[in-house]
Formats: sequence, C-alpha cells, structure tokens
Amino acid sequence: MRQHADTVPSISPDVNLLQHFTTHLRALNRSDKTSETYLDSTKQFLLFVADRGMPPEPTNWKREHIEAFLVYLLDERKLKSSTVNNRYRGLQAFFKWLEEEGDVPESPMTRMKPPKIDETPPDILRVEDLQKLLAFEKGNAEYDRRDAAILRLFIDTGARLSEISNLTVNDVDPTNQLVWVMGKGKRPRAIPIGHKAANAINRYVRVRRQNQGRATDALWLGRGGGKNSGPAMTTSGIRQVIRNRAADAKLGKVYPHQLRHSWAHDKMASGQISESDLMQLAGWKSRTMLQRYAASAAQERAIDSGKRNSFSDRI
Repeated sequence: MRQHADTVPSISPDVNLLQHFTTHLRALNRSDKTSETYLDSTKQFLLFVADRGMPPEPTNWKREHIEAFLVYLLDERKLKSSTVNNRYRGLQAFFKWLEEEGDVPESPMTRMKPPKIDETPPDILRVEDLQKLLAFEKGNAEYDRRDAAILRLFIDTGARLSEISNLTVNDVDPTNQLVWVMGKGKRPRAIPIGHKAANAINRYVRVRRQNQGRATDALWLGRGGGKNSGPAMTTSGIRQVIRNRAADAKLGKVYPHQLRHSWAHDKMASGQISESDLMQLAGWKSRTMLQRYAASAAQERAIDSGKRNSFSDRI
C-alpha cells in the first residue's frame, strides 16, 4: 500500500530528515542556490520513495531505489539530463551527510556515476534578438529605465539571477564601469560593464532617488508601494521583468540564465578572452561549466577559423 505523497520519511517518528538536512546546510553556510538545489532534490526523492511504497528507513535505501528515481525523472518527468544530473548531485550530498552522521553505514551512491549530460548547446539570444529586447530602453518612465538597466547588466556581465537581484546601490560603479556581485559560496567578484550599461544604470539611479524606496540600499525597487516605488524586487520579480519584456519583443519565452548563456557564447566565440579570465568573470570554479558553454560556440569558431584559413586560398 502506498503512503501519501506528502509524507516525508524519518529516522524515527520525531526526527524529520529534510528539516535536519536543512539545518546541516545552514551550518555549512552553503549558498542559497546550492541549498535550494540539494533540498529540492532530497524532497523529491523522499516523496518518490513514499509514493512508490519503498522502504521508509534510510538504512534500507539501496542503489536500486536511487536509480529508479533517476529513471523516473528522465522517462516520466521528461526532465533535461542536466537537471537530472543536478538532482543526482543533490542526493549525493544528502547521502554523504547521512553517512557522516552514522545514520547509514555507507552511502548507496558510493560507487554510482552521475547521469551523462546530453551535449546539447544551450539556447542563446543573438544580437538582433537582444536589440529587440531592448527596443524600449530609451523611454523615460521609471520602470523603463529600471528594466533597461537590469537587462543591460545581464547582457554585459553574464551574472546569475541571484547575483543581479541582490545588488545594492553600493555595488555598482558606472563611472569606472564595474559591478561587484556576490557569487556562489559567498565569493565576491568584480565584473566590467560597457558604456551603454553604465549609462543605463545612471539613468535608473537618477529616477530611483526620487521615490520612496530610497530608504533601502537595494538597487532594484518594485511596484506596489503606493504613489511611488515599492520595496526591493525579488528574483521572481526580475524573472517576470525579463519574461514581460521578451513577450513585448515577440521573442517567446526568455529566462535569465539564457542571457548568461548568450554572454558566455559571445565571449567564447569572439576568441578575445582567455579561458581562465572567462572562468573568473563567470564565477566558475570547475572547468565542467566552461566545457558545456563552449559547445554552443564551438561550431561557430570552427567555421570562422576555416574561412580564415582556406587551404585552397593558400595554393
């Protein structure tokens, strides 16, 4: 008989695994995004185990249960291989914690390998797409200026959604064309921006000073604050800005990480930046992400190189 899908198994009736794992991640000072990924992966697995009538005790979970969960994500949920790979790594952290705590003698994932990520180049936006996306930016309305500054920063920095949404007025320096973001693992980094992005920030900051939201140092102010601007925007608010502006430009669905893909593609396709510099600007610790993003620009670079080095032209 299956348990209710909302039931979360526990080591004992008064010990909630998910709650204790959450406390563990907080103690490690993991980034919000990393914690969210680990916890979401764990919660989905716990619900899967309960829904399929599998053993509720961690000591009875085997490799076969985890593999069944991964197959479910791939075949039934139809999730992308990269998403399933993230779920795998979240579960890996969860079982490592259980092993370290002595709640299981050994992680059932010890000899498992992560699901292979399909080598599908990430979606990118071309220059003409970005021009359409920014068609509104010369408008003088407060939210035109704000949205233009948001989009310009995404396009120029390749920063993550959380990094852009957490910016304060002290994190941007249009004069020196620099932006400081707080990356994963609470690692700060400086990213250069162009003249147009710096101008977009200046235009927004001037109008931002005129509203009631100036009491907060959060850079992006939302709607809903009465006569003037409301409180600081959330990540969902910024995501909505991008979605709305893309719809206005008739570009279909555009998401924040797509702008990061586009930035990385442009940098790699230009051939004017070293891999180490790109990793520094993007906030990547591993070359894995570098190699994945490289896939989207590889064919373009190969064709361009082939045109410039024609064998026939040298004869």
